[in-house]
Amino acid sequence: MLGAAGVSAHQEQGAESSPTVMAPGYGELGFVAPEPGTYTLPSLGAAADGDVLAEDGRATTLDQVFGGRVVLLSFIYASCSDVNGCPLATAVLHDTQRRLGRVPEIARRARFVSLSFDPARDTPEVMQKYGERLVGGDLEWRFLTTASEAALQPILDAYGQSVIIERDQKGNATGAIA
Repeated sequence: MLGAAGVSAHQEQGAESSPTVMAPGYGELGFVAPEPGTYTLPSLGAAADGDVLAEDGRATTLDQVFGGRVVLLSFIYASCSDVNGCPLATAVLHDTQRRLGRVPEIARRARFVSLSFDPARDTPEVMQKYGERLVGGDLEWRFLTTASEAALQPILDAYGQSVIIERDQKGNATGAIA
């Protein structure tokens, strides 16, 4: 729960650590969206393809998963603990899923896809568990991973995404990814 100035309630109650500043996406964004039909969106080009693993471990491709639908693709990792990172992105997508699900003609044409950029830890089983509370309703949401970092890299390159493994003072991976 957020209190004044986007600070978590836990920290308002006197926790010893410095306050966590919450990103704007956790609350109202303070603007009114234009009416549908009063604007156009630029073409983003063709979607990139790549080899992925479905939630059941089956090998497939992004092209097959996209299936000719309008796709909202996000990159996440299941162990992300940065409240302004993957949890926020997933919360915003969940809210968007709920809203779009109220419009069946859009929900039938759309699909959400969350792809892990931590294939070493985010197995198909982990991604399935991550998505369990988010799937359902009229708008389909898939949670995918890849077989390896080598399989992931061409997808990241095609979408202009970079991954930085955060390391401690001794050079060991901390488990956090930026």
